[in-house]
Amino acid sequence: MEHSCNEVRLLHGTKPDVVLSILKNGMNERFAGSAAGTAFGDGSYFADDAGKIDQYVTPDTAYSQANPLHKQLYNESHKHPGNVFYAMVCRVALGHSVQYKEMHETSFNPISKRRELCNIPNTAPPTPYHSLVAAGIYRYNEYVVF
Repeated sequence: MEHSCNEVRLLHGTKPDVVLSILKNGMNERFAGSAAGTAFGDGSYFADDAGKIDQYVTPDTAYSQANPLHKQLYNESHKHPGNVFYAMVCRVALGHSVQYKEMHETSFNPISKRRELCNIPNTAPPTPYHSLVAAGIYRYNEYVVF
């Protein structure tokens, strides 16, 4: 782990139909909220507890020969077990994080429509924070990279 960029291991839960796209292309904030909304703006969402990502996964219930993901993961010696839920362990560079302490909008750039965070104090030129950490607000911590 690279500590100079605040790199951490976090979890991401997703639907079966987007697993291959994420593996091939990485996370894409343009699809933020497609599974369950965007409480903290449009970004890539992660958690440090599997209980949180459980809200975002949907079951992959049966093997299909036509499914490209199944072709990559399963064969005669490794059969699809039924009711698979996909959780990814990701190396995430949080960079400079803003700590989201309570439900208010001051963490965001007011003209960005929740797509950009506020600026890091005393930076020239003004540079926005790279990620948001919502810890201690809800039951689970959330991490959002913009």
